[in-house]
Amino acid sequence: MARKEAEEIIEQKSIELQELNQELLKANHCLEEKVQSRTLELETTLRELKELNQELSLAKEKAELAIKTKDNFLATMTHEIRTPLNAVIGIAYQLLRDNPTEKQSKHLETLRFSAENLLSLVNDILDYNKMEAEKLEFEKIPFNIKSLCQKVRNTWAIKANEKGVRLKYVMDSEVDSLVLGDPTRLSQVLNNLLGNALKFTEKGKIVLTVEEVFSNQEKLHVCFRVNDTGIGIPSAKLESIFDHFTQADSSTSRKYGGSGLGLAICNKLLLLQQSQLKVSSIEGEGTTFSFVLVFDRAEEYMEEEPPTVIDPQALNEVTILVVEDNQINQQVIRWMLLDWGCKVTFAGDGYQALELVSKETYDIILMDLHMPMMDGLETTKRIRSTDNDNKQVPILAVTAAAMMGEVRNDILEAGMNGVISKPFKPEELFVQIQEALSGKYSS
Repeated sequence: MARKEAEEIIEQKSIELQELNQELLKANHCLEEKVQSRTLELETTLRELKELNQELSLAKEKAELAIKTKDNFLATMTHEIRTPLNAVIGIAYQLLRDNPTEKQSKHLETLRFSAENLLSLVNDILDYNKMEAEKLEFEKIPFNIKSLCQKVRNTWAIKANEKGVRLKYVMDSEVDSLVLGDPTRLSQVLNNLLGNALKFTEKGKIVLTVEEVFSNQEKLHVCFRVNDTGIGIPSAKLESIFDHFTQADSSTSRKYGGSGLGLAICNKLLLLQQSQLKVSSIEGEGTTFSFVLVFDRAEEYMEEEPPTVIDPQALNEVTILVVEDNQINQQVIRWMLLDWGCKVTFAGDGYQALELVSKETYDIILMDLHMPMMDGLETTKRIRSTDNDNKQVPILAVTAAAMMGEVRNDILEAGMNGVISKPFKPEELFVQIQEALSGKYSS
C-alpha cells in the first residue's frame, strides 16, 4: 500500500515536473522572442542614430564650410575695398598739404570724410561678423573716462556746429575718472550714438551725460546717456531698431543714409560686456539711449600720450625698402616717406625684394602681405634666414587684411616686428616706423 502511494506520488511529481518544464520551455521561447524583438529594435534604433549622426556631421561640415566661405568672402572683399581706400585717403591727405584753394580744400575734406565713412562701414561689418562668431576680445587697461568722453564730444563738435545743433557734455562730479576697461570699444559705442543723434537732429541739442550709479572700493558702475531733440522713433519700431540692417523706417535710410548696423553693433558690444543698450523716445520730440558699464578702479594714473607731432627730421636719411605690388599704394607711401627725408627703394614682389636685400642694407622694411608669386610672410622668412646685414632689420607688415587678429600670429611667427593696417594716416605710419627703429618692437 505504501509502495503504491509512493509510486502515485512519484508519478504525480513527474507530471508536475513535465508541466513545469513545458512552462519553462514556453517561457524561454517567449523570452527568446522578446530578446530577438528587442535586439531588432535596438539594431534599428542604432542604425537610425548612426544615420542621424552622419546627417548631423554632414550638416556641421556644411555649416562650418558656409562660415569659412563667408569669412573668406568678407576677408577678400574688405581687402579689395581697403586697398583702394588706402590710396584715396592717402592722396587726399597729401593734396591737403599742397596748399589747395579754399574751394579745393572743401572738396578734398569731403573726399576724405566720405572715404573714412566707407572705411567705418567696412569695419562695422567686420566687427559684427566677429561678434556673431564670438571672436571679439575686450581689453582691460587703465584710461580716463572724462578725457575719453571729451575727445568723443570734440570729434562731433564741428559737425554739430555746422548743423546749428548744440552738443553738450555733462559729467557727474562724483564719477572717478580713472578706471580699467576697454576705451576703444567704449569710444566706438559713444561715437555711434552721438553720430546717430546728430544725423537725426536738425535743430535743438544733443547731450552726453555721464553719471555714477553705484561704487565701492573695487567697482564703479557708470551710466552713459545720449539725449537728442531729433525726429524720434515710433513706439512700434522701438523693439526692432537693434536688429542688424534695420532702421526705424525705410524712408529714414533713404533720407539720412546709414547701413542700420550701428545700433546693432552697439547693443552687441554692450551685451558682450554684460550690459544692454536701452532706449526711450517720443516721435517728433527726441530720443534717449543709455547703458551702464561696470569698471574696476585703476590703481595708478596713466599719463596720456600727447597727440603725435610729425618731426620730418626724425626720419631724415633713413633708408627704407617698401615691398608693395600696387603702384598707386607705392606712390602714396613714396609721397609720405620722401616728405620726411627718407631714402626709399621699392620692390614690386617678394623675389625682387630678396634680390635687393642681397645687395643693399636698409634701416627698415615695409612689407605688404598679399603679393603675387611670393607673399610677404614667405619673403620675410627668407630674409630672416639670410646671412647678410638685413637679417635683423625691423620689418613691418603692411596689410589690408580684414581679420587682423587671425593673421597677427602668422606675422610674428614669420619674424616681422609689427603691423600697419591699411588704410593708414601719415602720422600712424610715422609713429610705427619711429617705434620700430627705436627698438620698441622686437622679433
